[in-house]
Amino acid sequence: MHIAFLKEVSSYVAENLGKSVDQFWALIRSPKSGIASEETAFLSAFATVTAQILRGLGPEFAEIADRLTLPQNNPAPELEPEFAGIPPLEDFSFEVPTIVFEEEDEWPAIEMQTVEVATITLDDPFILKPFSFRIATLEKSGVWEVTYREGEAQRFIEQLDQVELEMVAIPSGTFMMGSPAQHQVKISEFFMGRYPITQAQWRAVAAMDKEEITLEADPSNCKGDDHPVERVNWHEAVEFCRRLSRKTGRNYRLPSEAEWEYGCRAGTKTAFHFGEGITTDLANYNGRARYETDYNGEYRAQTTSVDQFKIANNFGLCDLHGNICEWCIDPWHDNYKGTPTDDSVWEGGEDNSTRVLRGGSWFDFPRDCRSFSRNYDTSTSRFNSVGFRVVCAVRGSV
Repeated sequence: MHIAFLKEVSSYVAENLGKSVDQFWALIRSPKSGIASEETAFLSAFATVTAQILRGLGPEFAEIADRLTLPQNNPAPELEPEFAGIPPLEDFSFEVPTIVFEEEDEWPAIEMQTVEVATITLDDPFILKPFSFRIATLEKSGVWEVTYREGEAQRFIEQLDQVELEMVAIPSGTFMMGSPAQHQVKISEFFMGRYPITQAQWRAVAAMDKEEITLEADPSNCKGDDHPVERVNWHEAVEFCRRLSRKTGRNYRLPSEAEWEYGCRAGTKTAFHFGEGITTDLANYNGRARYETDYNGEYRAQTTSVDQFKIANNFGLCDLHGNICEWCIDPWHDNYKGTPTDDSVWEGGEDNSTRVLRGGSWFDFPRDCRSFSRNYDTSTSRFNSVGFRVVCAVRGSV
C-alpha cells in the first residue's frame, strides 16, 4: 500500500513540476548545489513533510524518511526580493539514479485499526436566522388608533442572482377557517414568502431556463422593482415555482387556500390581522369605501411597494390585505362542504379552470381584503390587480 501511495504522490507532484517521476526523485535526492529556485524550495518542503509523516508511522520507517530528507548542509538560498519570481537562467543538471523498491513483504507493515464512522444526516437544510419587525394593532377607544409593538420570527433568504427572496418560518397549529368560523384546520409547519413576489424577483426567475411555458420578463402594468408582479396568470405563477424549485432544490409552490388564510391570520380571529377595522395608513385598497372605521381613506389606484407600510402580522408576513390579489393552488369551490381538515390542496373543484384568489387588491373595497374573504378567476386570466406569493415545504425536495 505504501509503495502505491508514494508512487501516486510522486507522479502527481512531478506532473505539476513538468518532470518525469525519475527526475522528481532525483531532485529530491540531489538538487543542484547553489541554485535557488521555487522548485527546490517546494521539493524541500514536500520531502520534509513526507519524512515527518513516515517517522510518525514508527521507527521502522526512519530509513525511508532519511532517504527523502534533503541535505541540511546545502540548503537552497533565498532569492533577493527584486529577483523573486524570475526563473533561473541555468536549468538543473543531475544524475538519474536507479530507484529499486524492495518487495512488499520486506517493507514494515502498517498496523491497521478498525473504527466506527458516524454518519450525520440533517433533516433541516435551511439555515434560519431571527429577524424583528413591527406589528400594528388598530383598535377603537373613543377614536380609532394604531399602536405598535415588536415581534420576532425565523427566516431564511434565497439568493436569486442579485435579488433576495425572504422565506418566513410558519409554525404548525390549528385554526378555525372562514367566517363565521366554518371548520377547524390543522396546519403543518412550512415557509411562506414574507412579501408577494416582486417584479425584480420575477425577472430573475423568468430569465432561467423554462420548465413548461415561457415567462414574459416584464408583464406588470405598474412598474417598480419592489412592487408586486402583476398581470401574471395562474399557470405562469406555477411555472415560476417550478423554475425556483429546480434552481434551489427545494419544493416551492403556490400556497393552499388553508395555508394562505392561516398565514394571514397569524393567530388572530379578527377581520384583519391588525384588528376589526382597516385604514389606508396600514394597507393599499380602495379607500373610497370604509370598513368599521369612521372615515374613508386614500384611493391610490395602483400598487405600492411590498413594504410600503413597514408593518407585519404576528408571523412576520407583510402586505396580506390589499395591494395585490394572490393566487392559491386550489381549484375553486363555492363553499367549504367536503373541504380537507388539514393544509392539503382541495382538489376536484367544480371547474379546474378556475383557481382561488385571496387577499384583495388596490382596486378592491376593504371587505374583499379581509383574512377570510374568498375570490376566484380563470387560471388563464391576467389582471393588473393579481399576483402571488410562494410557500416552501420544510422537508422534501423537488
